[in-house]
Amino acid sequence: AGVGYIDDTGAAKRAGAQSGLPMATVSRMIPAAAGDEDLRAVKRELAELEQIAKRDGLALGKTYAYAATIDEIAAWVKTLEEKGIEPAPASALLRTAAASR
Repeated sequence: AGVGYIDDTGAAKRAGAQSGLPMATVSRMIPAAAGDEDLRAVKRELAELEQIAKRDGLALGKTYAYAATIDEIAAWVKTLEEKGIEPAPASALLRTAAASR
């Protein structure tokens, strides 16, 4: 069992690792798509998340649970293996952060 913190504001990153807790910072906010008209923005942010993962070795996205957004993410995840990217839960990023301390 353990405790970690996922920062979606940037505040923890600015404050540094003063707490000693493993931290992960959200790389991209994936917009909530209430309908099909919003899916272009979702696709754009997912593509950016891929680029961050390729550049930095990991990336963490955050979104809200709208059906259209979740459907788009589910379809996107199916394309990641062919791009050399492995989907991972946020807890994996926390473990990576803890191991680098």
